Amino acid sequence: MYFLEYTLFPALGILNPAIARSFARDTRYLKKGYSRSERKALRNFYFHTSRRQLHLRYLRSYHLQERCETWTTMGYRTGVEYRYPLLDRRIIEYMIRVPSELLCHTDLFRPLLRILGKGILPDDVRLNNSKKDHLFSAWWNELLRDAALRVIDETALWRSNPDLDFIDFGILEIDIEHYKSNPDRGDYRTLFKALVNIKALHEFTVEFRKGTSDAGECAGPG
Repeated sequence: MYFLEYTLFPALGILNPAIARSFARDTRYLKKGYSRSERKALRNFYFHTSRRQLHLRYLRSYHLQERCETWTTMGYRTGVEYRYPLLDRRIIEYMIRVPSELLCHTDLFRPLLRILGKGILPDDVRLNNSKKDHLFSAWWNELLRDAALRVIDETALWRSNPDLDFIDFGILEIDIEHYKSNPDRGDYRTLFKALVNIKALHEFTVEFRKGTSDAGECAGPG
């Protein structure tokens, strides 16, 4: 399975089925003309023929930079100050030069880090393959739900915003009604995330239009 997901699919330009399903969820409330992913963007991020190419594309697409910024922001909110020793340029350049063949003699991800951690970290930490933090996920889902429920009845206002014409409000409102009638039956994370994001887009476009209008008035007819 690892060979298919991390070697064969990326080399052949086949999008991992799990990622494709996540894209379908994330674009559920976009009209058809706006829901297709750009093939070039997919190729630059998900398709590769070597580990070195994968790492370089992660850097060029700002994937790692954005994740670090997100961690820093979330940590700051809870009093945690992050450090990123593995982003030392010397470490990055060294890892890019390591032949991929040397990292393929184990079923573990990040084998060098796990080898170096022997005797320093407990094995249940050093050999753990899961990235899941169940406490954080539960907290984040609850935060998203609470934020979404504060704005769930604003769809009529959003629909009147011409800058949000790419949103399929028909599907959105159907899912909202389904949630209201069955709030404890079903996974509504996609709906909650969409509500929060659309609210943010609405507020941004309103303020942007207001700002450009004010600037025009200040400029005057001359």
